[in-house]
Amino acid sequence: MPLTSVKLLTRASKSVYARSNIIVTYSRRIESKFYSSNVIHRQNNFHPLCSSKSWPYYLERNVCQAGSKPHLLFLPNANQKRDFSFKESMESAIVSHSSFFKWISECTVVEKSQNFIVQFHDTTGLPWWLSIILTTCLMRTVITLPLALYQTFVIARLENIRKEMDDIVNDIKYELNREVRRNKWSEKKAKIHFNTTVRKEWTRLIERDNCHPAKAALLAIVQIPMWVVLSTSFRNLVYMLPHQDAFAELKKLELSVGGIAWFPDLTIPDSFVIPIMLGLTNLAIVEVQTMMRKGDRTRLQRYATNFFRGFSIFMIPVAACVPSCLTLYWLTSSAYGLAQNLTVMSPRVRRLFGIPSTSSTHPHPYAHLAQQLRSRFRL
Repeated sequence: MPLTSVKLLTRASKSVYARSNIIVTYSRRIESKFYSSNVIHRQNNFHPLCSSKSWPYYLERNVCQAGSKPHLLFLPNANQKRDFSFKESMESAIVSHSSFFKWISECTVVEKSQNFIVQFHDTTGLPWWLSIILTTCLMRTVITLPLALYQTFVIARLENIRKEMDDIVNDIKYELNREVRRNKWSEKKAKIHFNTTVRKEWTRLIERDNCHPAKAALLAIVQIPMWVVLSTSFRNLVYMLPHQDAFAELKKLELSVGGIAWFPDLTIPDSFVIPIMLGLTNLAIVEVQTMMRKGDRTRLQRYATNFFRGFSIFMIPVAACVPSCLTLYWLTSSAYGLAQNLTVMSPRVRRLFGIPSTSSTHPHPYAHLAQQLRSRFRL
């Protein structure tokens, strides 16, 4: 046999051997990824070919060896795609949400908060409904009230430096026009110089008065997680979480007789009075802030106002489906927030805490609010 034919035959045999090994390796990966749960493939020991032309033909493992021809078998009853049903999707979503709520209920911060609520109740000896109200007021006074005063302070200073910034911008424009005529700058260069100068002056004013705009969001950054933590703590007391022991059963029993008036049992929902009071209180907070704002509202402010109005209405059916101790906490927190907003409006309170006066500050805020209410309700 010629030497050239021998070399070609050797290369062909090596190519067949390499391709057969590639088919076996790749088919095993396909099986482990798509057909690990199929009983037919595990029992009969079949592997799919990687070529789309031979689909749905399958290759038997014990005949796919080096130098042998692949034996193709046809399985007409084999499922080629996995079926996803709506029931399976909902079950997986419920499991993921359950694990999320489980993680929150077992969080260290929630456990500390829950222990504080229980210790406050046991130390004072008050009934649970009054203990919930006093605990909420105490937490709001110690944590959120100082942040609310600081937020008002920052917003007032920002408003004042914006007014000062308008005069600075006019001076920058005047100086820039003179430099453009003198040095014959292009429009692009003049715009870059203007933006850079305005940015530097704005940073200088913020550093001078120590009122970065991000500090105005400090109250929301603290208040929202605190609301979630306390809500989860009261929920844990009702459902005996995270540990269902004798102590948890005792606290649930105390909550079941710790109510008053029309809600004696704090472990069951109050489907009428407290949810409606909660919705009206949240609406009052939104409307007070809207009526005390001077000038025309922007489109974003109108959208935000309508969103919070809708959210206040949405909270009514939600509050009607949760235990009464939880809705009582929500109502107390909202009532405290309304009283806090009304108190910070007072000029005496603003002077007491060193909050500067601004152009949007009303000298007689309560008279202005009463006039707005009379004009809105046509009294």
